[in-house]
Amino acid sequence: MVRVILYAAVIFSVAAAVHFIQGKPGFVTIEWLGYRIHTSAVLLVAGFLTSTVLFLLWGRVWSWIDNAPKRLKQSKELEKERSGLKFIMLGLEALAAENKTVALKHSAKAAKLLPHNPLVALLQAEVGDDAEQTSKALLEEMLTHKETEFMGLKSLILQSVNQKNWAVAEQYIHQAYKLQPNAPWVLKMKTDILLRRKKYAEITDIFPKLENFNIYKNDYLALLEASIYAEMAKSYADSEYTKAIKQYNLSLKKLPMLVPVVLELADAYKLGNQTSKAQQVLADFWVLSKRNDIWENWINITYDPQHPKRFMARVRKVLGGVEKDAHTSFALAQAYIKIEDWQKARESLIEAKNMDPNREIYQALAMVEESVAPNSKAGYEWLQLALSAKPMQQQGDKLIEAYNKWRDIYVHGKEQSLFLEAQKDVV
Repeated sequence: MVRVILYAAVIFSVAAAVHFIQGKPGFVTIEWLGYRIHTSAVLLVAGFLTSTVLFLLWGRVWSWIDNAPKRLKQSKELEKERSGLKFIMLGLEALAAENKTVALKHSAKAAKLLPHNPLVALLQAEVGDDAEQTSKALLEEMLTHKETEFMGLKSLILQSVNQKNWAVAEQYIHQAYKLQPNAPWVLKMKTDILLRRKKYAEITDIFPKLENFNIYKNDYLALLEASIYAEMAKSYADSEYTKAIKQYNLSLKKLPMLVPVVLELADAYKLGNQTSKAQQVLADFWVLSKRNDIWENWINITYDPQHPKRFMARVRKVLGGVEKDAHTSFALAQAYIKIEDWQKARESLIEAKNMDPNREIYQALAMVEESVAPNSKAGYEWLQLALSAKPMQQQGDKLIEAYNKWRDIYVHGKEQSLFLEAQKDVV
């Protein structure tokens, strides 16, 4: 529309000028070097305009002739780049088809046409069968180009992880994190590598991003955070039990049912001569979970052989606050076994068996019978039932299994599996 308006304006201006000249005819006389030229003003203006147009056209033609070599060179470079990119694509296709020989051939042609193209370095790094240092050098070359820097870092990180060179992997992941601090892959790999390096405090700095960007499933993220706080607590010396207690509490805030951490927290309180707090922690978590291991620990630090009645009063106080079931009766029986009141222990175990017959109850009954009458037939019969009975179902078993597997991978280094793979079997 704008062009139409401009074109119309030009036509109108030319028509107005012609009309103006025709309405006011005039003559011009020029004398120069003994010559006299006598012509009309119209012809003079027309001649000037024609000369101007011819001069401009000649300028365009000369510019085209003068720039011809440059255009020819650009055309050749463009064709060279197209051919190089074509060989890169062919090399990648061959690599995808696992035809390494063809991929190597195409990468060589691409390198000849585009020696400084970072994509060529990437292709050569993928298909090269030369020394590992050559491949690393090609990847490091990619770091000098902004458009391929992250891709090169990603390959170098994976290369270092496969070699279990965690120190080098840490250097590269920090560079990748600066480039893309919110990328899920970067956050996962940084978490994994820092775990291998046991730099737990640094991981806590990226907890908010792991939560905000939903990097992991919620249950696994809770296990991750709880486990890291627990490992930080273990790193403190015995004299720093107050710091350890703080970290254990942070861990249990994330996963209240993480039984190994509950037991370690109780131990930390005992190291600090705070036995009453250890007892309270174990009692509170037994009420939540009714787990045998927590109850056994509570019994061990609460029992006083000089005051069995006081001990049983404490037992009834804890058990009285929960609904009566097989776990409660079994816990009461364990307390009676501790004070060697075999008759009441048997009664509580029979009561528990009637509600939930399981292996642990039958084994406890066999032990009680053996204590009352060694080599008795009743004890043997209970053991026979225990062999075919199902184990007692307790809360948190799967979580404990996941926690132990997590520690096997990241604390003891028993597996090479990455953090992303480990989360599949968590909770």
